[in-house]
Amino acid sequence: MRPALALACAALACTTHAKRPSPAAEPFNYQGYFASYPTGLRLVAYRTWEVKRATVLASYDAGEADDPPGKEGLARLTARLTAVAAPARGGLELRERLFAAGAIDSTNVLADATEFRSIVRLARLDEALAIEADRLRDPLAGITAEDVAREREQLALELAADPAASELAAVLALASRGTRYDRAPPTAASVRALTLDDAREWAREHLVPPRLVLVVSGPETPSAAGRRVLATFGALAATGAPDEPRVPPAARPPAPPRVPVLSSALETLHVPGATPHLWIAWPLPGETDGTAASAFAATVVLDRRLRGRAEYGDVARRVRGITVSLRRRHDASALLARVELRGAEDAAPVRDALVAAARDKRPLADGGQLGLVRSLAQTIHGNGVWNMEEGVPGDAAW
Repeated sequence: MRPALALACAALACTTHAKRPSPAAEPFNYQGYFASYPTGLRLVAYRTWEVKRATVLASYDAGEADDPPGKEGLARLTARLTAVAAPARGGLELRERLFAAGAIDSTNVLADATEFRSIVRLARLDEALAIEADRLRDPLAGITAEDVAREREQLALELAADPAASELAAVLALASRGTRYDRAPPTAASVRALTLDDAREWAREHLVPPRLVLVVSGPETPSAAGRRVLATFGALAATGAPDEPRVPPAARPPAPPRVPVLSSALETLHVPGATPHLWIAWPLPGETDGTAASAFAATVVLDRRLRGRAEYGDVARRVRGITVSLRRRHDASALLARVELRGAEDAAPVRDALVAAARDKRPLADGGQLGLVRSLAQTIHGNGVWNMEEGVPGDAAW
């Protein structure tokens, strides 16, 4: 067993005081709208001309960072249990109903969100919406202690079989010191200690209308999708009473001003079966500060700086490869560089050389600038970053 090395180091500064240039292209024509219902449920609906299938994404504003201390893994376990819940409608489990609807479905539990996605033919969109309405209405309907024991053990085995995920969680915790993400990751032991009562409490607090953003896309108009949502969700969205009081959507309090906790000391993690590698992490602001484009640009610039430095001199003899990635979260983000090393003894000199390269403020060569622009455009396109330039259509009033 050989050690893998993790390091948190100084933040990368990417600021400019130059006047912002005018956009080089027309704004993207985003054909969609947003609605907030009296129960706090929010809807984003938009039209996708080029895609003939419909997508339903139920995104709850709660994730792993909301697990109570000592109950790490509860968000993941609860999400799994909703798939085997069996509300009315013939007693079928939600996953069986999704299969019967021909859905391509997935569940993703992030630090700040729990997401249920299904892709269906337009003719089955009402079924997909009804399934998510039932999940919201009674997330753990029919769940027994036996169901919990089965799903709990399966999740524990998956965690034990994936040490790389635990390693990444530890690195992100290092880069997030002083924030709510500075916490222990889920482990097989923490999951095996969870109970049905724990899952019920988590669902009761977090899987509720004020925390739900429902995203519906497909080839039909956004207003048509909105009418489908009102028909299937009913009182989960609105009762129809003209004087119905409005429940404000759940909103996280603003994160306190953050002074990143920086360190240049090497910390060693032992990962079974891993070859020596080095992690370098740069703390960044969270998603709510409006700097998404700057974060993507910093990722591309850093990738070019580090790869360029690793191609010459002593570093080239010590490094086998570099991967740079951006981890965006609500309150705090991080830029991560994973460096594959020839040997564990290479960690300190490689760290020093790459950190110095990251701080290099000289402009890229013309060819590098052009490549940067192209890479940045591909990165932003691949991450689905766009602005809702169009206002709410006249027929979107509720």
